[in-house]
Amino acid sequence: MTILNSRLWIGCILVSKSVYASQCQYEPNFTPHHNSLSLGDVIIPHRLPAGSVIKEITLNEIDQYPPMVSCLTPTSAQWDNSLFPLLSEQHHATHQTNIDGIGIRFIPQEHTFRHAKLPFINHSPYFCDNTSYRYRYCGNAFRGIRVQLIKTKSSTGSGELDSHQLIAASIGNLIVQSYRFLNTRIITPSCEL
Repeated sequence: MTILNSRLWIGCILVSKSVYASQCQYEPNFTPHHNSLSLGDVIIPHRLPAGSVIKEITLNEIDQYPPMVSCLTPTSAQWDNSLFPLLSEQHHATHQTNIDGIGIRFIPQEHTFRHAKLPFINHSPYFCDNTSYRYRYCGNAFRGIRVQLIKTKSSTGSGELDSHQLIAASIGNLIVQSYRFLNTRIITPSCEL
């Protein structure tokens, strides 16, 4: 009887997890966006001290999206899934790239994302409306994110940044937007005049 009860509990847990995971769905006319981010050639000045921002870009086209996801209950929005490893957990954590001495930092534009490192989670994001007993979420649940290239060492390498997933935005368990680098080359000149 004990084995039967434990199996029933495991079954109930699995069913409740799948019900929770399926409470959100994409809106009928929405398709997740997977974007490539090209920064071109990025030249690293020798005199730039370690810890400095080399280049910064704000990704905010998601802010204008119409309804993307609808859920049965209020849910969270988050920025996560960077495949670049964490280098430092200090304020606005830095992730290591495949280029020696070059890191990436993410800073959410929405003040309700309170963590200093990924994942940035907003437990009560804005929703477009809650008609028909469903909560519909638009791009304003995110408000964009700043991506910074950081010089992490006094001397840096050169090469093309890996095209790993840079970051993804999701509502509930559904990815609505993701970014990856493409054609972004780091150039460290051998000498500087």
